[in-house]
Amino acid sequence: MLFFAFASQLSYAQEEGNLGSEDIIVVKDYEARIVDAEKIKINPNIPEIETEKLVLEYNVPSKLLELNYPPHTLKPYSMPKVKSETFNDSYIRLGFGTQFSPLAEVVYMNDDVKNTVFGAYYKHLSAYGKTDNQKFRDNDLGTFVKYYLKKTELGANFNFMQNQDYFYGYNHADTSFTSKEINHRLREIGGSLYLKNAGLNEKNFDHFQELSTSFTNDNFDVNEWFVNYKVKFTKVNKNKHFFNVIGEMDFSNYIPSAPGRGDLEREIFWFGGDYTFNNDDWKLTAGIVGAAGDINDEQQFNVYPKLYTEKRLYKNFLIFYSGWSRRLQKNTYLNFASENPYINSDIMLENSRIEDRMAGFKGSVDKFSYNARFSNKVIKQMPIYVNDSTDMKRFNIVYDKNTTVININLEGAYAWNNKLRSVLNFDFMLYEPDGLEKAWHLPMINTNFSTSYLLKEKLLMKAEIFGLAGAFAQDENGNAQKIKGMVDINLGAEYQFTKYLSFFAQLNNLANFKYQNWYNYPTFGFNGMVGVQFRY
Repeated sequence: MLFFAFASQLSYAQEEGNLGSEDIIVVKDYEARIVDAEKIKINPNIPEIETEKLVLEYNVPSKLLELNYPPHTLKPYSMPKVKSETFNDSYIRLGFGTQFSPLAEVVYMNDDVKNTVFGAYYKHLSAYGKTDNQKFRDNDLGTFVKYYLKKTELGANFNFMQNQDYFYGYNHADTSFTSKEINHRLREIGGSLYLKNAGLNEKNFDHFQELSTSFTNDNFDVNEWFVNYKVKFTKVNKNKHFFNVIGEMDFSNYIPSAPGRGDLEREIFWFGGDYTFNNDDWKLTAGIVGAAGDINDEQQFNVYPKLYTEKRLYKNFLIFYSGWSRRLQKNTYLNFASENPYINSDIMLENSRIEDRMAGFKGSVDKFSYNARFSNKVIKQMPIYVNDSTDMKRFNIVYDKNTTVININLEGAYAWNNKLRSVLNFDFMLYEPDGLEKAWHLPMINTNFSTSYLLKEKLLMKAEIFGLAGAFAQDENGNAQKIKGMVDINLGAEYQFTKYLSFFAQLNNLANFKYQNWYNYPTFGFNGMVGVQFRY
């Protein structure tokens, strides 16, 4: 779960040197984007027991990447049994950087109570650029509790988020408005309850149930809420056959700020299942899910099949895989505003239907692992951000009726030794929209090369080179404007002074490129941060 990902961040530096030279296979994608500063949302939860290998997918539209471009996290095919050094899970992390950017993060964990684990977290990150109103402030707060019975686990969590951004993408000679008028405050309150098996029971049966809810609003009187219930039952036979039955109900309501628009109520029901056979030489997954309800303001019923195959052609060196699937993607105001905080407050919401076809090869040879994949995706009602021609500092959501996306992804990793590792990722994306001139703000080329080195089990150093190119935006006259590409470098270091105390430093965007993820919104350019972390 993401909560433990934060708590284990420094453990990586301790365990890196103990890695053996076993084969490693890259099984998931890494995609980079640029934002002004790292925004991390923590939702503590315990993941379900993995019963199958992950299916590689490329989701469109692409989401923003973290500013510090973390190295790829590789899912190992096999790992040596190494005894990890024990660390306390609670910590305080403090930092300060350029653009007057304070960072404060507090995580508390307690497992002293019998059969119970509970905790809380808080994070603040803000920054102030040199351009007028180029600033943001993020706050995240949450709590969780887990209770373990003999064969069952119960859990609950609560989270609160408040992000504050300013629409600074305007001609700064214009003084006809105040900072308050271009301030966007987005708030979310949410939580969930779940019930699951603590592990497979004696009949190799597993189940998971979760009830979750969320309420979102902002200072422009937009309101959105949802209630979701999902259930999954799994039957395992001989550790090779996996039968899943799933069901889900989702009720939501979106109230835009525009007068007279009315509410958008959506009720969607999913039901179906899948079967997986996996004996390490062959893997096959086949399933079907039906979705019914108010989809794009219409009563609809659609069937979404999926098929995935994987065959080991020659040991771990060469594995072929292929997949075909269809799925329904529910689009929400919260998701759009979290990705692009400069959107209008009365956007239209429609769901997307995605058909994905892909094939590729992956494997590992000695210290080298690779993944090469080709995919062809068709997206009906693909959401795309475009500047509002009447107010260029705001963005609308437009939906392309039928978009074809062709992706070539190449990924490789090489472990030079137990302390030095390099990862390369390259993505080529070709968008063919049906009703739009361009797939606005989506880059064609995205590449990233990173290297990390662990010195004397204490100092972890990282260097990254990344590049983006091929994105377009629409200006106020409706003409296509190419967004200038960029190539840049990040450097980072983390020093474990004692078991409880460590120091970190990060330098981003050394070439000071002010790339525009969103048209008229240049990023901060060069930025850096230093800080300290204390575990207790």
